[in-house]
Amino acid sequence: MIDKKHKTEWCIIDESVKGVSHERSGQPNQDAVARFPTLSDSLPLILAISDGHGGTKYFRSDKGASFAVAAAIDTLSWFQESLASFSNSSWLEEHLTKSLVNTWRGKVNAHLNDEPFTNEDLRSLEEKEGPTARQIVEGNPVLAYGATILVVMITESFIAYLQLGDGDIVTVSEQGKPNSVFPVNSKHFANETTSLCSSNAWYDFQFRIEKVSPSSVLPALILLSTDGYKDSFSSDEEFRKVGSDLFEMLHSNKLEEVKSSLAGWLSEATRIGSGDDITLGILYRIDAFQDLDVSQSIEQEQEDHKKGEGLELDAQSGHCHGSLQPDQAELWNTF
Repeated sequence: MIDKKHKTEWCIIDESVKGVSHERSGQPNQDAVARFPTLSDSLPLILAISDGHGGTKYFRSDKGASFAVAAAIDTLSWFQESLASFSNSSWLEEHLTKSLVNTWRGKVNAHLNDEPFTNEDLRSLEEKEGPTARQIVEGNPVLAYGATILVVMITESFIAYLQLGDGDIVTVSEQGKPNSVFPVNSKHFANETTSLCSSNAWYDFQFRIEKVSPSSVLPALILLSTDGYKDSFSSDEEFRKVGSDLFEMLHSNKLEEVKSSLAGWLSEATRIGSGDDITLGILYRIDAFQDLDVSQSIEQEQEDHKKGEGLELDAQSGHCHGSLQPDQAELWNTF
């Protein structure tokens, strides 16, 4: 519940790392992350991440991901007043998602106009996947930019969640309990996912909006991640423990450690896990961690110390606190 004595403030930590598979192949990081505003944490606050598809037909998906996060921020900014009204939600959801898709397509088409496919682009595609793949992309150039989009908008009156494609949005309560915002989409399996480049992309969005009032019980953390992170863990349960671990670290005044170590943790996760690009965005509510009980913090530090090196950041090895990285032995046992 919101304490009227404190102003509810949120801050953002985000990081994106190239997957080891892309390091080996020389491909770029096909994920993207963006926030609004860029230089402060004042409300309204928007955080967006995107995962460009990895298939050969999607050879400009890194651009598509960058356009996706920009389109998401633009669209939610335009719809802020309508979202705050909480009226005619079905109309709002349809127009919001259609606007986001159209904005993304507009950015894609502008890029295509400035930088049309080269003969080398199309020749390379044909060599790798055959003439049919080339014909498909020439007939529908937007495919080359295919990407997902996950976005959260926080204002003084609401929190909006929006997702198209795989990836995860997880909230963590003030008690440290993680929960997925959206159920698993049956259209996401193996390497298949819904996408901005689909013909009816707007129809596949998952959307949720929660009103914020003095009696609201707000999450302490909201995490957004591309699928390369969860795919690095042996189970969904192990993945969600990331939220609990981050909560405990912030509750133990280890914010600076999280900020300085996040890139290393994600790099290690892709190395021993999925091999894919990984992006993680963290929205944390400052007042959920301000009034720490000193004795509880000391007890937690003592407990962490007893658990040994497995729970402490080892600057030499890059190992980190708790489950922020996948357990290598457990992961290998699943193969």
